[in-house]
This record gives sequence, structure tokens and C-alpha cells, in this order.
Amino acid sequence: KGTRLNSITKGIPKVLVPINSKPFIYLLLESLVNNGFKKIFLLVSFKSDEIKNELGLFYKSIPIHYIEDNIKFKKGTGSALLNAIDDLPEHFLLQYGDTILNINYQEFYKRSKNLRNSMLMSIFDNKNNLDKNNVYFKNNKLIYLNSESKHNLDKLKTANFIDYGLLGIKKSFISKNIEILKKNESLKFFQEKLSHLNLIKTYIVKNRFYEIGTPKSFSDFQNFYSNGELK
Repeated sequence: KGTRLNSITKGIPKVLVPINSKPFIYLLLESLVNNGFKKIFLLVSFKSDEIKNELGLFYKSIPIHYIEDNIKFKKGTGSALLNAIDDLPEHFLLQYGDTILNINYQEFYKRSKNLRNSMLMSIFDNKNNLDKNNVYFKNNKLIYLNSESKHNLDKLKTANFIDYGLLGIKKSFISKNIEILKKNESLKFFQEKLSHLNLIKTYIVKNRFYEIGTPKSFSDFQNFYSNGELK
């Protein structure tokens, strides 16, 4: 929906907000297709019919599968994952829908596919520039800090990386830990609990991400795109 972006979205889904007259979702899909994706699942909720009508069932011959939110669950990425899990393949990548990444997807995919009892999280040495850090990583140990928890206010000050926005997950792994996800239906809660169980492996990314989650980042994104930094 893009609540933080209300002044710009003006009632339309965030992914349909135009960037130089082109809806953002096309820039995201172009990035994914250029990086070799052959099947794309969109977890949709707010005004999903507008997204479907805009995109249709294919993008450049790549099939798009839509998975609708279920009213039985809360709103949010964790709930969407919980609702979608039966329809997803055994191994998949989960990416935030308002972000374009500069990452080696194929390497990330292969590394996550080799994991048996953990999932792979991409992180970036952000230095609190793009957004507030939410990951503490040291001596090959990752702790994800749920920014929505009041218990983490002081801990977040020690965070030295940021969640980059891409996870490598296996359905069988989710099934083993489904009760943690069901408990709160929050992806942030889920990731924090898994990190304390040492069930998250780390993939460090060297290049920044680009996102449209806030008015400031949206403005920056437009400038980067206009200047040719984003193709």
C-alpha cells in the first residue's frame, strides 16, 4: 500500500507510482528479467486488481503469478509469505516490492540453494545512510533486530549493517519453523527469532540498493533514474 508514501501515491498501489511516466513495477520487473528470472510471483494486496490490469499475466514472455492476500491473516510481508507458502516452489527468493537491488542474483540463488537448515539474508554496510541499520553482524554471527520492538531501541544503536531486502528460502525450512511465523505473522519478528537460533546465514553486498519507501527515497530514486544511474 505504501502508507509512508501517501502524499505521492494518492490512493494507488505503491508499485504503480510513475517514475518518469513509467510505473515503478516495470523497472522492478525489468531488473529481475535482466538478471535471469524465469518465473515471478507477486504477493499482492492493496488494490491488486489495478496491478493485474496494468501488468497482465506476462512480462516479456516471463509468466507472472499473482498470490492474493488472505483476510484471515494480518497485513504485511510475513502474513503474505505465510499465505503464499503452498503456492511457492521449494526454493525461492523473496524481495521487497519497492526496491531495486544491485546484487549478483545467480550467486545468491546458488548459495541459498545449498543451505539445508537455514535461510540466506543479504546485508549491506549502510553506515546509516540509506535507512537505519537493523542488523548486528560480527565474527560471522548475525543478529537481526526487529525495529518495531520497543525492546530493541538501545540495541539498534549498535547495529552495523542493514537488511538489503533479499532472502533465499526453502519451503521445507519455512515448514520446520512455521510456528514462529504464525505466532506474530511479522517478517521482522520471524527474522529476529531465527537469527537468535542461528538459522540465518549472511551474504554481504557491496553495492547500495534503491527504493521508493519514503518521500525522500522516492525523490532520490527519481533523480538516480533520470541521471542514468538506474537503467
